[in-house]
This record gives sequence, structure tokens and C-alpha cells, in this order.
Amino acid sequence: GAVGADQPAIESMPQARVGELALTLGYRQLHGEGALEPASRERMRAAIDHAPREVRDALLDMAVRLRRETWVNDKRRMERTIPVFEALASADPRWHPPHGQLGYALLDQVKSDWARSKQALDRAVELRGDAVHEGRYYQYARAVCAIHLDQAFERGGPSDAATRESVLEVLRGARRDLDDEWDTLLQKPD
Repeated sequence: GAVGADQPAIESMPQARVGELALTLGYRQLHGEGALEPASRERMRAAIDHAPREVRDALLDMAVRLRRETWVNDKRRMERTIPVFEALASADPRWHPPHGQLGYALLDQVKSDWARSKQALDRAVELRGDAVHEGRYYQYARAVCAIHLDQAFERGGPSDAATRESVLEVLRGARRDLDDEWDTLLQKPD
């Protein structure tokens, strides 16, 4: 339902109640009959902002699981993870997993948002640093976005030298991150 004046301000709620609200609204966004209405999504975002780390971890796990189960065959359902990843990334801007997962979801939605996806993945790579075992596919997904953001590629023509070098640099990063998996991925990219 809509957020009414009778609902207490999240800032004044006990921590346990805030966590419960974040979990409830996050679960409804991911698994309810329909996605949350905008007012309820804002309340979910506010609850996630103030929720303890354990609650954020649980919401991340739920959203990642749903994204991984639906990204190929049920993209509309997978898109319901986007507001949860956005809220998690906003709540803890230095935590790379929500940024990376947001990037994947924006890439894999029905109509890919190449620019926002690449931006989220760029941030995830920056935050992840050298911990490549966390988010091994960030660079690969960044490369896919970079290629699709190239206007020449979209027209079927050759890329200019600067764009080509930029894409190659991202691909080199993907090759480093994926190491032994690189050849397998090239044979079966999906």
C-alpha cells in the first residue's frame, strides 16, 4: 500500500523494526504479486538505508538468487531486483556487490541500459580493487556494455581508435580477471 501519514518515520523506529521493515518490503519487491508502488519503494529504500548490515546481507542474497534464477528466462521478474540493488548500493556506497549486481541486472533486463550498467560495473570494479575472486565477471560485463555503447558498433561500422583502445582495455581486464575461464567464456558467452 501507499505510505501514509500514520506510518512512523523510519529514523524513529527501533533498529529491529527497521530491519524487519526492510526485509518485508524487500521480499515483497522481489517475490510479491507485483512490484512495489513508488511510495513503498521509497519506504523500502529508507528502511534499507537504516537497516543493520545483516539485513542488507540477507536482502543482497535474496536479490542475487532471484537475479541468477531469472536473468535468462524471466527478465521481467529479474527486473524486480533493480530497486533492491539500487537501494543497497545507495545505503552503502563503498560496498561493491550491490553495484556489480545492479550492473548485471541493468545489462540483462528486457531493454538493456548499457550506460547505467557500465557505470554501476565501473564503480564495482573500482570498489572491489584487486579482490578479483569477488565479482569475476564485472570486467566482462563492462566490456559488453562498452561495445554496445560504441555508436559505430551499433551501426555495424568500424570503431575509432580511441573507442577501440578503450574497449580493448576493458577486455584485457576481463581476461585478467577470468584467467582460466576466459577461453570457455569465449566459446559460450551466455
